Amino acid sequence: NGAPVAPAAGAQAPASGVPAEPSKQDQAAAPAEVVAPADADQRMDRGLELLNAKKTAKGAAVLYDLYTALPETDLRRDTAAFRLAEALVQMGFVQAGIEYYLEVLSGRRSPDLLGKTIAALKPLYEKGLVEEWRFLDGIIYGSQYGDLEAEVADFVEYLQALGDLRLGFGPWGRARLETLAASERLYGWRARYLLAVDRINQKNDEGPEKLLHQILEAAA
Repeated sequence: NGAPVAPAAGAQAPASGVPAEPSKQDQAAAPAEVVAPADADQRMDRGLELLNAKKTAKGAAVLYDLYTALPETDLRRDTAAFRLAEALVQMGFVQAGIEYYLEVLSGRRSPDLLGKTIAALKPLYEKGLVEEWRFLDGIIYGSQYGDLEAEVADFVEYLQALGDLRLGFGPWGRARLETLAASERLYGWRARYLLAVDRINQKNDEGPEKLLHQILEAAA
């Protein structure tokens, strides 16, 4: 017990205080470090030029090659992913574009892109094209996003409230919805509807008819 394990037969012990050099087998097994290509900026500019010239497929190909060549820690990779996502959605490859948008959001490496990415995903989510559990539970819920446009901020707050209600944090979710319901914007009306449904589910007679009546009047 506590005795050092003897090295395998034929193994040579390293000098005291000096770590043993990795074997050739270990060196071969170690993944090579990804280094950004020297012409990354030029390739980014070329891809964006093609997109701006409406040569979407060619621009997307350039950005994809750059994206795969950059290390994850390189912020240019998020820029390439965001613009690639835009191009893919424009070409009709919506699900592929969504994947790149979600990667930008989940990585949270580029704060200046977060609001733009949520804004791009918002209409796709509203059309039912984004898997709700991934978007809400995996990314949006519990995260903080600053400097969002009013409609996008309402969208995020609505999803946060929805997450609270689903997870049993009713008072928090209802408080968020009450705040949203004071607005005349789209998600203010959606918040009123969700509050009315929640009150009916809770057998709370305090105001669901009033909320639903407001929604029907606005739709008339």
